[in-house]
Amino acid sequence: MASKRIRRELEIIEELQFSSYFLITDDICRYARANNFYYVGRGSGANSAVAYCLGITDVDPIALNLPFERFLNPKRKSPPDFDIDFAWNERDDIYNYVFGRYQQGHTALMGAMSTFRSRSILRELGKVYGLPKADIDRLVHEPEHMLNKNEVTNTILSVYNRMADFPNQRTIHASIFRRVSTNTLCGEQVFI
Repeated sequence: MASKRIRRELEIIEELQFSSYFLITDDICRYARANNFYYVGRGSGANSAVAYCLGITDVDPIALNLPFERFLNPKRKSPPDFDIDFAWNERDDIYNYVFGRYQQGHTALMGAMSTFRSRSILRELGKVYGLPKADIDRLVHEPEHMLNKNEVTNTILSVYNRMADFPNQRTIHASIFRRVSTNTLCGEQVFI
């Protein structure tokens, strides 16, 4: 059963031309292991028995009956991604390795920004103004019951509209790119 699963995964990886993606991720993980850096491979990449065999993740998808197709399947149009977490104090060393090994033009830092939306605005303002969790939950789920309750909730509701779409959190990940044709780059996203 395991060998059949691995053969099927390897066929799909080859068919979709993601062999380099697995090899690059494996290279980064080998570097981490050689330097005794602890890391965790997580997310949908943990559904790959090939990733498990390479040591990219320590989750055995066969034993846990995790479907590979959640990570990668022949109908998928976009590249998959591995989420690999390193300790904060080892991350700069990993970045230096990735940027040094894969060079400018093939490596970049990608950023993502989440913004405040309805519930997150109420939760954050509730915390800022010191509301107990039960009051914050009620404010989020039953805002009509909290109207005009007190000065704090009135202040929260007055600030609410001004915070919509303001930046909330940002993330930065290392990514490696490979050239698919002379004009096209394909992102091989290894989130570190």
